[in-house]
Amino acid sequence: MKINNLEELLSSISSMQIKYNTDKALKKSIQKDIENSKSKINKLELEIEKLNLIKLLYEKTSEYSREQAKTQIEVLVSRCLSYIFEKEMNFKIDITIKNNNPSAKFFIEETFDMDGEEIPFRYDIVDSRGGGVVDIVSLALRISFIMLYDKSLQDVIVLDEPCKHVSEDYIQNVANFINEISSEYNKQIIMISHNAHLSAIGDVNYRITNSNNTSKIDYV
Repeated sequence: MKINNLEELLSSISSMQIKYNTDKALKKSIQKDIENSKSKINKLELEIEKLNLIKLLYEKTSEYSREQAKTQIEVLVSRCLSYIFEKEMNFKIDITIKNNNPSAKFFIEETFDMDGEEIPFRYDIVDSRGGGVVDIVSLALRISFIMLYDKSLQDVIVLDEPCKHVSEDYIQNVANFINEISSEYNKQIIMISHNAHLSAIGDVNYRITNSNNTSKIDYV
């Protein structure tokens, strides 16, 4: 820029001074914004660290609770299977985590005598022989879940046609096991059944019959 006289020089200096002061104020404002942003980032990083620790604590607590529940359920179902089938049968739960979602598969472990040698065998309950094993596992799982989780019915267990696929060879054992659970854990059991062995264990029995679309209830 060509300056012709002193007046133009002074005017130019004044303009530059104004621009300098403006840029300086802008720089100061930007630096303040940067410091504020850094402070917010530090606070967010601390919050993230805290949340990660809380998440880890929840995961560990959840894992511990899951293992505790798993063990309790395995013990009760194993006891039920061994009692009813009159041989040692161990119920096992395999838990896997996929995409942060737990899933479970149910297995049974028992030994078989092959030419005098005890061979351990593990199989999925879906592959078990007949419907009896599945029915027994279902019964024991329902009892376990009610006792462990359903506090609204913690003193009552309702069973609708339990173990209807279990053979007559073992149904009396089922009846005895249900009676034992009621006595040992002080549970009132309300059961609907067509099976005479299961009906016989009731302290109070009612028979419901249907005639002409009308239900009749008789005390037995």
